[in-house]
Amino acid sequence: MRRSMLLTLALLALLALWSAAASRAAEAGRQAVDATQPPAPTCKPRVLENDGAVDISAGAWNATCVPGRGCSLSGPEANGARLQLVRQVGEKGWRLVLGLPVAADVMAGLQLALDGGAAENLPGEFLQEQAEGRAIALRPEVAGVVLEMLTGAKRQATWHYTTKGGEARRFSFPVACLPVVLKAAQQRLATMRAMKQLGK
Repeated sequence: MRRSMLLTLALLALLALWSAAASRAAEAGRQAVDATQPPAPTCKPRVLENDGAVDISAGAWNATCVPGRGCSLSGPEANGARLQLVRQVGEKGWRLVLGLPVAADVMAGLQLALDGGAAENLPGEFLQEQAEGRAIALRPEVAGVVLEMLTGAKRQATWHYTTKGGEARRFSFPVACLPVVLKAAQQRLATMRAMKQLGK
């Protein structure tokens, strides 16, 4: 258990350092972006009430919040893969799950690159296999750090994984509007928690 704790602390420290370095590198890269590159999308949130539930969307990201239960958030599909975030009213943080088109070798880990930067490795011991490898959940001890990285990026996140057949695959999706939808969903969750405390 001590070894596992030390590994966890070491990974969190590395992720934090990498996140800070990636942010600095991304900022420098953005300052040197070619003027011909298309602008980032406008991320004004759209909110729709639907039979008590609330649908929130901005760009390619969508969230659905159900009173008394919680919120689920999903990004665009890319090469058959998709990132989903789920959080119930009483949960302390978001659960991150990658849905994949084929079964992945979870113990081979994942790699995440932001805005075209260097990829950061997420070892298999911090991942949980679901749906016989067709989905990968990030364990709570790293999910929050990874979510902070994603919301700190400006344009794109690229995930690399290995199938159970040994094939290297990757998929990318835009992240510009993720913080907007996430913030709106978190506001809804805060309202739900307040209502629950009042017994309503």
